[in-house]
Amino acid sequence: MSSDRLPRLVRGLISLFLRGEGADFVAGDIVERFHDDLASGMDGGKARSRLRRQLAGTLIAWWRPSAVLRRARGSQVQDRRRATVSTGNGT
Repeated sequence: MSSDRLPRLVRGLISLFLRGEGADFVAGDIVERFHDDLASGMDGGKARSRLRRQLAGTLIAWWRPSAVLRRARGSQVQDRRRATVSTGNGT
């Protein structure tokens, strides 16, 4: 495995568990941090360990019930706004 590639497990977890609005930004931040760590000269093993810890914390926060509800409510509000704008009934 090339030291600058994300571990297969991490890529799988990101694609499986980080879904929905904002997921691309969150995943991008995780990947960017990993590559920044490697570019700064950090040992590959330490960078991967840090990547796994960061991913675990992110997944816990992402799937926390209040965060899931907030994302669901946000998408419902956006859907209503789109429907209002498309029918011309917006203010």
